Amino acid sequence: MISKTLLGALVGAILLIGCGGGGSVSTTGGGTAGGGTAGGGGGGGAVNLFLTDDLNTGIDHLWVSVKKIEMIGNTKDITVFNDPNGTIVDIRGQNVSGVPHFALMGLGAVDSETFSGVKITIGSNITVVPTGSSTGESRTVGGANGLADFSYTTGSPHTISSGTSIVVDFDLAHWVDNGTKVVTSFKVGPTSGLDDLTRMTVLDFQGTVSSLSGTAPNQSFDLTDLRGFQIQCSTDSNTIVLNSTGATSPSIANGKFVTVRGKFVRATRVLDARVVKIRPPHDQDTNNAVAVGTVTAGSTTGITQGIGLTLTGADGFLPPGRKVSVGLKAATVYFDQNGKVVTKGQFFATSSFTLAAEAVGSYDPSTQILTATRVRVAALDDSNTPNHSGELMGSATGSDTAKGTVTLQLTGWQGFSLEANQSITVSTTSKTTYSINGNAADKASFFSHLTVGTAVTAEGAWTDAGFVATSLAAGPKGP
Repeated sequence: MISKTLLGALVGAILLIGCGGGGSVSTTGGGTAGGGTAGGGGGGGAVNLFLTDDLNTGIDHLWVSVKKIEMIGNTKDITVFNDPNGTIVDIRGQNVSGVPHFALMGLGAVDSETFSGVKITIGSNITVVPTGSSTGESRTVGGANGLADFSYTTGSPHTISSGTSIVVDFDLAHWVDNGTKVVTSFKVGPTSGLDDLTRMTVLDFQGTVSSLSGTAPNQSFDLTDLRGFQIQCSTDSNTIVLNSTGATSPSIANGKFVTVRGKFVRATRVLDARVVKIRPPHDQDTNNAVAVGTVTAGSTTGITQGIGLTLTGADGFLPPGRKVSVGLKAATVYFDQNGKVVTKGQFFATSSFTLAAEAVGSYDPSTQILTATRVRVAALDDSNTPNHSGELMGSATGSDTAKGTVTLQLTGWQGFSLEANQSITVSTTSKTTYSINGNAADKASFFSHLTVGTAVTAEGAWTDAGFVATSLAAGPKGP
């Protein structure tokens, strides 16, 4: 997971990756060396920038804070990524079993310009986790004011054309670590594999919704960050949507501040949203630390109640090693893997910790504890959520016993983005269970009980046939 603000109009992208290819350069910061080529062409316009890593079997994780990425031009440099707070990237994580994965870092409009290289600014402090170790080791990469600049040339100058993709390989196999300071190596990587979504790193983008269109749950919108830059996002019935405060009935709407997690589809230049978290204004000011990983320990009682995470992703803080402790408090909000609010007991009991958890809150480097305002059970990359379950609440407006359907006028929901008073027809199967006023019932009794206005709660999932219920619960008959 990479969390960041956006930069640039949606006409190109820059990625970080984890593979070989191209020419390499080595520098301790501020230097420039040549080698390799990047795709070019005539015409002005855009650049797609991705990051990766050449495989290094001696390192399990290498956490860096990426601050800025610039294209080096003949007459001027163009900034294509800029995050003064730093975007945390596990560079080693951009290579999985020898296969390069790609992290989109820049979506930027670029003036017609001839470019000869790329300049990357990262925080001068990094964390290295050696293979097999649970403890991170601090290293520096040089530079002044807590920053380290690295530049490399792409070979012969070239003109950026619309949609050009450039892959920056952190080439960890050639980094030199003397135990205190690291000498880095970068190179231009190959672009093969960029259209394979299984190799695209899940990203978090935060900003304000605008230009919303479509009918929930199938919608599209522009996400604009605090600097005014945009990326287009799309949602569907597989997208998990939640209110980060724990309120029910999440609804994507123009003007709302959200975090969108998804994968960038290069062919359409759209972020395929897997999770949308609707947040209060300025929530990022206090809840700026995010950790995702497998749960390794948990305690629900006492002062030390919390969970331990073996990290697969982080942002807002430089991880101290492979693991981080997450503290829980009375006000912590708990979500299951479908974005539904649950109790703390349900969180610990139902998750069984076979999946991962995401914790959001504030991080204290002196104690190395992330105190969570909210935690959520989740798949490791949130990309495998087809037909996720959710909950619909509403008043019955009609039913068909023979077809086993009931139509609801919505009053509430969890797990999806829908709209109040929206009409949804719920289907059933032979496995659907029924209850009336809290008591188990059969299908015939349930449908016989229904009248216009009867309150109904449906648990189920979206499929190609619409919303299919696994359970239906009816309250007293309607008026």
